[in-house]
Amino acid sequence: MVVIKVENVVVSGTLGVSLDLSNIASRIKETKYNSNDFPGLTYYLDGPKTTTLLFEDGKIISTGAKSIEDACAAVEIIAQRIKEVEELNEISPEVNIQNIVTSTELGAELNLEAISMSMPQDDMEYNPERFPGIVYRANGTGVTMLLFGSGKIVTTGGTTPEEVESAIDGLIDELKALGMLKNVLS
Repeated sequence: MVVIKVENVVVSGTLGVSLDLSNIASRIKETKYNSNDFPGLTYYLDGPKTTTLLFEDGKIISTGAKSIEDACAAVEIIAQRIKEVEELNEISPEVNIQNIVTSTELGAELNLEAISMSMPQDDMEYNPERFPGIVYRANGTGVTMLLFGSGKIVTTGGTTPEEVESAIDGLIDELKALGMLKNVLS
């Protein structure tokens, strides 16, 4: 079985309240805010290590977490801190997973040229002069995979670990069926 490592989780959502970004920036040192440059405040959290954008209408985008749990925990920590700074009675954060980026090592090299000639062209792009890997869109999912000759796969576009795992398993099964991959357990 291949090991799938989560590299980044991106969530978006709302804190459910309007925010005074200038006040927050002046009272929380882990923030950066310049309304002339960008309409949002950037909040850097060390544990879990994330970067979160906050907007006046309470909308948020958080990136950098290494798990869904860490992404949600980061939003909760930030919501609690803002609740204190803004002197609010209640903040009800709601988040949605937008993207999970993962990496996987197949433990076997891939012949990208042969794969590019054997798999459906509608699902992939391969132009080694522009990019050293195959861009493969897993049919029926939002998952896009980057396949490299080293056997490394990077995924993006998944919103659950199960969706990513299913897409990778499907790719492995397809490569095995084409005789392009041996000795890898999916």
